[in-house]
Amino acid sequence: MVNVETVINLLIAQAPLVAIAVTVLYYTLDKKIERMKAELERKIESLDRKIERVKEELNREIKNVQEELHKKIDGVKEEVGREVEGVKEGLSREIEGVRGGLERVRERVEEAVNAFYSYENTLIDFLAVKGVVAESEAVLLRGALRSLVPLAKSKYYTEEVRKRLIELLDKEIGDYTWSDIAELEKIAEAIRKEAWETGREDLRKYYPLLMMYTAMLRGILRRREIEKSHKDKQS
Repeated sequence: MVNVETVINLLIAQAPLVAIAVTVLYYTLDKKIERMKAELERKIESLDRKIERVKEELNREIKNVQEELHKKIDGVKEEVGREVEGVKEGLSREIEGVRGGLERVRERVEEAVNAFYSYENTLIDFLAVKGVVAESEAVLLRGALRSLVPLAKSKYYTEEVRKRLIELLDKEIGDYTWSDIAELEKIAEAIRKEAWETGREDLRKYYPLLMMYTAMLRGILRRREIEKSHKDKQS
């Protein structure tokens, strides 16, 4: 049998050797741990450097992609801008063409209207000279014109022109002179211009009536001059 006491005494006797072995083992392990720590730190540093290089490379790639993307966006913007400008210029030319066409149509319409009024007034003038249009008819038309005198609102048909028109319409038929008739024609022209520029319906309706009245006065005044001339010849 193994004597327990003997074993214990042997262990006690060998205690310093065990302590030394443990110390040596601890030192050896500590060195290995230090080397492992150093190696691990080097690997970590290397990994950090690799990560930094990857980050830098990635940042460069991102920057290149951003610059390329900005260039493409700028190119698209320029292209779209050119397209938009082209469309705008095309539309502007078309609009100007339409405006020009409308202006020409307006001029032709105005010419046609003026030609019609000129023909109508010449006919009335002729009929008044022949005595077909009586002074009583001119008096009736004068009364209508006096009651319908339009309000003045713009640069052609001003308040001053309106007051002068009322003064002329308040005259008796027999008191009109060629100067008065010429003044009525100027007022009618001012009313016509304002009617075309403003689109006022009251002026458009008033203008032909005033021209008709002026034509009547011309015919009546001519007839009187002719009658006076005949009387002077007879006497």
